[in-house]
Amino acid sequence: MPTTSIVSKLRRPTAPLLVLAAVFVAAGGAVHLREWLDTYRHLPASVPGADVVRVGFVANAVASAVLAVALLGSVFVGRRVAALVVALAAAFEATSLATLIQTRRGTVLGWMERGWSLGAAQARAIEIGALSLFALVVVITSVSRRAQGYAVETLDVVDEIHHPPVAVPAS
Repeated sequence: MPTTSIVSKLRRPTAPLLVLAAVFVAAGGAVHLREWLDTYRHLPASVPGADVVRVGFVANAVASAVLAVALLGSVFVGRRVAALVVALAAAFEATSLATLIQTRRGTVLGWMERGWSLGAAQARAIEIGALSLFALVVVITSVSRRAQGYAVETLDVVDEIHHPPVAVPAS
């Protein structure tokens, strides 16, 4: 990839947001991994819903790492691929947040918790932050595309003024 191409992709208005979103997603995975290491890895399998945290927290950490790398890479790929990565990461974060909240209001596969530990509060804040960044990426992308559409329409009109269409006689 030529250097000018890399620089132009880094100048996209969404590039810093995607990098920051990747940081948030990675931080969420780090919180889940820390909580698993400190609390949940030694949880007896006999506890109702124990696999939700014994397996789920590790899976969250791995998925977060993969998605963070994909978000960083999405800065340098086409916009359709970037949109897919953002959609997957947003769905992942929304699911993680919904699961976290549901475990405080009821159960998820038998697992429930009372109150908000420091780790749970951190995960909640990070996931809300990531989702906010994804929403901002969507808004900026749609505004940018709309502005580009207007620019193309304006160029087409200017082109038609300077080069009017030629009528071709019917044969």
